[in-house]
Parts: sequence; C-alpha cells; structure tokens
Amino acid sequence: MSRHSTLLVGIDVGSTNRKVGVYTSAGERVAHLSRPTGDDCGELVRGVLDDLAACVERAGAAPAAVGITSMAESGVALDGAMRPLHPLLRWDDPRGEDEARQIDREVGRDVLFRRTGVRLAAKTPLARWLWLRRNRPGVLDAMRTWVSVADLIATVLGGAPVTDPTLAGRTGALNQHTGHYDEDLLRVTGVRPDQLPRVGAAAMPTAMAGLPAGTPVVVAGHDHLVAAYAAGAREPGATVDSLGTAEAVVTVSRTPPDAERVDTGLSWNRHADGRHWVLVSGFPGSGRLIGWASGRLLGAETDTFE
Repeated sequence: MSRHSTLLVGIDVGSTNRKVGVYTSAGERVAHLSRPTGDDCGELVRGVLDDLAACVERAGAAPAAVGITSMAESGVALDGAMRPLHPLLRWDDPRGEDEARQIDREVGRDVLFRRTGVRLAAKTPLARWLWLRRNRPGVLDAMRTWVSVADLIATVLGGAPVTDPTLAGRTGALNQHTGHYDEDLLRVTGVRPDQLPRVGAAAMPTAMAGLPAGTPVVVAGHDHLVAAYAAGAREPGATVDSLGTAEAVVTVSRTPPDAERVDTGLSWNRHADGRHWVLVSGFPGSGRLIGWASGRLLGAETDTFE
C-alpha cells in the first residue's frame, strides 16, 4: 500500500454475515473481518464497532470516510436515547402479512406501486409498523425513530438518525417522485414523518472505534444496489445478478416503470448513484439453496455466504 493512499472503510451488514473492511481508493484490501449477523441489536452494534476499531488499527492510518450498506427491510425502533426497543425485525420474519394485505386493500396496489415502487409484503416496514401498532403498541408510542440496520450503525457513530434513498425506498413509505415520506400512507400506521430518519444525509461521528472526530459516515444504501453499482451496472440497460443469502436481479433504467408492472414481481427504486432508477426482482432463498447444494453435492462445510 502506498504511503499516500487514501483509505476508505466499508461496512456491510448482510442477512448471514456482517463485514468490515478497510480499502485503498484503488480498491486494494488492507484489512477485513467477517462474522455472523445476529438479531440482538446491542451485540450487533458492539461487534461492528469492535471490528471497525480492529481494522483501522491493522490499517495503521485513519480512513477518510466510512460507507455502510445493509439488507434493506430489516430494522428496529429506537427510543429517545437511541436505544433499541426490541430485537432486530428481519426481512425474512413473516409477521406483517395480514397488515400488508390490509394496506393493499385500503390504498390500492397500483397506487402503492406507482408512488413507492414497492409491492407490500410482510417484510415491508410500512406493514410491520401496522403490525407493531396492533401487537406491540408501546413500541411505537415510545419510538423516537425507525432505522434500517445500516442506519442504526450510522446513528450510533454520528448521533443522529440518517438514511439513504435506496433504503428509505424499501420502507413502503417513501414517495419516490418527491423524495419525501408520504404522510397519507404513514397515517394508516400511526407513524409520523418525524419518526423516520433524514434521507440523504451524512453523519460526522465523535471519535470512536478508531475514527477521528468529524470523519464522514455515509449510509451507502441497499446492499444489492450498492453491489450492482460496484459491479459496473451504472448505465440504462445494464443488469447484474446480486447473490447473497437472497438473490436480486438489478436492471438500471432511465425512468421508473408504469403501474402495469405491479403484478410482475418487480419492484423499483432509485439506484445507488441517485441519478438512475432500477428494476429489481429475485428469490429470497437462492443463497441458502446454493449453500445447501454445495454441502450435499460438493462436500463444502459452510452453508453461508460472505
């Protein structure tokens, strides 16, 4: 590594594993740690911060910036002191199915799809918030903010809840055309716009985990879209198959799709570059299926992916 190289930190909290790495601006890996992702938010945050400090120490120099990406719909409600009010609600948790169907009926699937890019499912935070309102009302009453996993790490480092358009766009509550949370949709759940993180902001952390005070911390976005961009899907028509625990086929587009695609299985969102749009389809069990097949057919000892 050149003495004059700029160092950057990447943090990726995936469904199976969480990874922390220090890289040069040219993409050379300087330090890297990977461990299983758990559902206890306190342990998850402590583990990421410990790994961050260890990687920065191993790199031997302070990074210029930190970028954080994560699985999209998984999230947690934080209280006024920014402490988790419950274990992480993962995207593959089935709670919220009835609420997703109810919102579909009340609002209309085509309206939701045109406005938010999302086809509601149990994993969609908008449906989860209605489930919480019905089953854990004290959680939403005490909630200062809802954060995705990447937002959670950035909030701890920077002290204020921030998010990225690609993650906000998976909540089912963001109007993709205005870039703001949709108050009409939120009213169904009783969640207010001021209970959701600022979109598109960078946090400046106090000194912790080996980072100097003022180091920019950016929520880089939805892991599949960040991976697609890094793999070269940057112009309209480019397509990438992003395979982790779940699979997403990401196609870059100049414009969002029309409402007729609501029943095709696609969703749509802003791309990681903020300029283009993406169409997304996939299969939630692909990574696990390949891991199982590798173990059965090839004798591999692992059934997870980094």
